Amino acid sequence: MPEPARRPVIDLYGVATDAGASARGTCMGPEALRIAGLIETLTQLGHEVTDHGDFRRPSLGAARRQAEVLTLAAETSTRGQESLDAGRVPIRDTAQGRRSEAPR
Repeated sequence: MPEPARRPVIDLYGVATDAGASARGTCMGPEALRIAGLIETLTQLGHEVTDHGDFRRPSLGAARRQAEVLTLAAETSTRGQESLDAGRVPIRDTAQGRRSEAPR
């Protein structure tokens, strides 16, 4: 009998920022998803989940938003690549856009 397929191991990274958003408050998205039971649901589905917490940057004002967005994007990319290199599935947890950055 073949072995059942192993579910991916998931690394969860919160990107708690409203930089680049058209409305303030999106920085609360990662915490809201945790409170709503994201980790528990993924665990119940058979995944091993490691929550790496949130990337947080102080708001720098409108004139410096672009630098903040680029800094967070670079850090998110680096962490995601580290997860992929380790054979894990990174999930970028934000309130904006797509949540999963898993390979297709």
